[in-house]
Amino acid sequence: AVLSHEIAHGVARHFAERLSKLQVANVGLFLLSIFFDVSMRTTSMLYKFGVELPGSREHETEADILGLKIMSRACFKPEAAARLWHSMDRVESRKSIPGWASTHPTHQSRLSKIEQELPKANEIREQAGCENIQSFWRAY
Repeated sequence: AVLSHEIAHGVARHFAERLSKLQVANVGLFLLSIFFDVSMRTTSMLYKFGVELPGSREHETEADILGLKIMSRACFKPEAAARLWHSMDRVESRKSIPGWASTHPTHQSRLSKIEQELPKANEIREQAGCENIQSFWRAY
């Protein structure tokens, strides 16, 4: 689940998208700082909480869903991703960073989205012919 998630970031070109947003944002931040905030503290906070963090959470969610599809097509059981986020939630439930201040969605949010996508992921796995692979390995 984790490996397919990271592969999904590359497939979706999240790093390139982030760089292009940053270039556009830098121009806007510069203009705002000239006219309103010479120190750039306020404008950089606006960028961080208004653009960067929400964009990062969006990329993480997209990578979760695309990663689920990748692992399903590779004949891994998509339910493993849901079990991973159940475990992560249980282990890290003590940490309480507010969702709006985090680079990643909450574990509960991720789990909910993955569970919504499980039927599609299982369909992808069935279409990939994974039963043939499993019967092959049972013979050994």
